[in-house]
Amino acid sequence: MKPESTATSSVSKGVFVFKPSAKQKKRPLSSEDFFPRYKKEPADCPKLRNETFQELWQDMEEDIESLKYDTNRKLMEDLLKFLKSCHDRTDMDEESVSHAGRSELPTAALVTGVNVPDHSSIFKSLVSMFKMEVSPHVIRLTGKHASTLKALMASVIGQFIGQEDAMSSDEEGEKETTVDVKKIPCTMQVLCSWYRTNVQPKTPSKGKRDDTNNGDLASPSLIIIFEDIEGFVPHVLQDFIQISSQYLSTLPLTFVFGIATAVTAIHRILPQSVSSLLSIEKFQAPHSSVSLNQLISKILLTPKYPFKLGAKVFLLLLDLFLYHDFSFTNFVKGVKFSMIEHFFGQPLSFLCTNFDEAVDCVTAMTHEQLELCRQLKSFRRYVEHQEPKEQRALLLDDKHLKGILEDLLEVIHEYHTNFYPVLLCLHQLTSALPHSPLGKKLRELYAMALEQNIWEHDGFKQAMTLVRLFAREELLSHLDRCIEVLGKEEGVLGEICEKLINFKEELDTLASTGHLPTDDTTEESAIEENGDEQSSAKVTLRSLQEKLMVSAKKTKKLTRYETLREEIVGYLEKVFRKLLVVPQSLTLHEIFYFDNVHEVRQHLHAAPRAAIQTALTNPYVYLQNEACKIDAGSVTGSLPDVCIVYKLHLEYGRLINLYDWLQAFVTVVTGQLPDGDETPAKGKKGKTEKKDQQEVDPQLHARFIRAVSELQFLGFIKPTKQKTDHVQRLTWGGC
Repeated sequence: MKPESTATSSVSKGVFVFKPSAKQKKRPLSSEDFFPRYKKEPADCPKLRNETFQELWQDMEEDIESLKYDTNRKLMEDLLKFLKSCHDRTDMDEESVSHAGRSELPTAALVTGVNVPDHSSIFKSLVSMFKMEVSPHVIRLTGKHASTLKALMASVIGQFIGQEDAMSSDEEGEKETTVDVKKIPCTMQVLCSWYRTNVQPKTPSKGKRDDTNNGDLASPSLIIIFEDIEGFVPHVLQDFIQISSQYLSTLPLTFVFGIATAVTAIHRILPQSVSSLLSIEKFQAPHSSVSLNQLISKILLTPKYPFKLGAKVFLLLLDLFLYHDFSFTNFVKGVKFSMIEHFFGQPLSFLCTNFDEAVDCVTAMTHEQLELCRQLKSFRRYVEHQEPKEQRALLLDDKHLKGILEDLLEVIHEYHTNFYPVLLCLHQLTSALPHSPLGKKLRELYAMALEQNIWEHDGFKQAMTLVRLFAREELLSHLDRCIEVLGKEEGVLGEICEKLINFKEELDTLASTGHLPTDDTTEESAIEENGDEQSSAKVTLRSLQEKLMVSAKKTKKLTRYETLREEIVGYLEKVFRKLLVVPQSLTLHEIFYFDNVHEVRQHLHAAPRAAIQTALTNPYVYLQNEACKIDAGSVTGSLPDVCIVYKLHLEYGRLINLYDWLQAFVTVVTGQLPDGDETPAKGKKGKTEKKDQQEVDPQLHARFIRAVSELQFLGFIKPTKQKTDHVQRLTWGGC
């Protein structure tokens, strides 16, 4: 007997268990395992690209969260002030409430805007802030979970009581418990008794209250957030408000209404008898475009993050934001997806980091990585413009190439450092011009600068023409803004700032003499000569015409201010031409700029109908199954049932006979004509049809019914009352 068979030898039959050794256990996959390894790429390069992405995105995400907090800070402070002061009445007795049944519920009407995808994150941050600053008892309600009054009451009571149990279990170090609402009566009396038992004893007694601090309430309030007030059933919400108003003397309830449209939605949903029970105060959340502008100016337009969006991707994300959902959250997701796709598909993206780390990475680059660098289009263009000797060194000498790469990376980082402050200066000059030739928003100007050289744009020429018409005070104010932007910069930008300061000082000296011509003596002598001629010669119509023609040909002498203004505008135009070049003209720009708009559009702006029709007509695109690889327009039994039914329904008109459809389906699946298709004998037509219907395989019949139901669910057909055994086709041109 062989040694390996002794472990499984037995007198009788049995089952033998072999436990895998520790060496055979597979380690869990990490994110770096999904990064592909390209040809001529070292084994550790995918890991390096993943680490670079993780570090870069973590820093950017922290800045985005800080930016969101700063943008909503005013709203948060106002809401906290309202929630802390709405229940200042520490004694909820008959003296403080004139009519117990007619007391007003404090309500904050929070207008969040139409950017619905952002609402979840907004209310999530509100809940955490309310729990820390106001009361630990905060719940969130949505319209889809409150279709009836019973469901609404069950959600309110279950969340409040479940929070208390969760907090107590956390303090004891036990597992979080949930409350079975089915065993608890969903009434306000239950909530009142729970509040008296579990909440009120934890507050200080009446004699020990500190009335000087209005933020410390006698009893923690119960805050209920209605996230989408427009999504609630009106009569359910009305009944809940009326019931809650009756218990305000014992329950310090506070409502927060999330409104996507306008405050008038409250009065449209609630009648006057119900809205009079609410003490409403309006709060307006900042528009999502404010957060977008801050994201672009403080994160995307800074040299801190070397990763940049290309012109096409930036415009696509901007269009999705402005014309689709106004969602700041989705825009951030688009930026993150673009960053992931860039590090996933660019083998040299590990150089997309700060300059010091990039230099270290260049020093450690292997010959294979340098070959990948030599294959970049921008680098090949750079090599073509070099001398033959330099070309041979760049293509054959790895050590020489590393030195050149360090210089090229330094040029790109210096370009980023200079580009954005100068772009902001151009925006300060042109944002308020008539007809906005370069746009009113910074994002519009940035998109133009990404597409082409800004001075080649028609709007740039119009803007410079209008800037040359600035008055002295207007030009001074714009120079002050540019100096403020460049004041903290060094190097080239520092020299530009000093030059603008000198121009400003010269403008200040022309406060009283700016209207005078550049040469006073020549102007005065010309005036005297003209006066002598007018006095000595008789003025006739012909002589007047000649004088007017001569004066029209003469160029008007510029004043001192106009001369200085022309010098200032000319200098600024030279700065813009020098520093605002298009990024695609830079060598190695592929390492820093992501412009694969096809991938972004495919994942973030999908076309569901086109994808569904592609899957139904050619399932091989998604399944990658050779059995589904057929010619366009043909139908075979190897296709999924829903694909067969879909292709057959394209051959019918507006109405489809279900029985004919079933027979065609059976024919395609089985590959043979049904027996009942033979011509019936005379006088036996009814019997033959009945026999055919009985002979259909029940399994095929069930598969057909399921496929038709799936097609109806997708919206291609619907039942019709015109004929009971027919369905109506809803789409056309899907071949």
